[in-house]
Amino acid sequence: MKQYMIIVTVQDGEFEYGDQMILGWDGDPKDELGILKDYTGDDSLKKSDWCGRYESQSDYRLYQLYAIKEIDEKDLPVLRKYGF
Repeated sequence: MKQYMIIVTVQDGEFEYGDQMILGWDGDPKDELGILKDYTGDDSLKKSDWCGRYESQSDYRLYQLYAIKEIDEKDLPVLRKYGF
């Protein structure tokens, strides 16, 4: 399983924030919907017609995969040591 550093933007009403984390992912790193479903645990995500982000059908938050970068295995211990 490859490890990726991801940044997800979340829009909740008029508030928008970013979340950064390490994600273990076996799939295609270009599969934005699959990554966001894994990130949120919400299988109801659908692409919004009006803004291009993915909308949760349960809480109406909007999600977007802002950035993804594969992490070299030798760098993981350092990242985990500092809280990622």
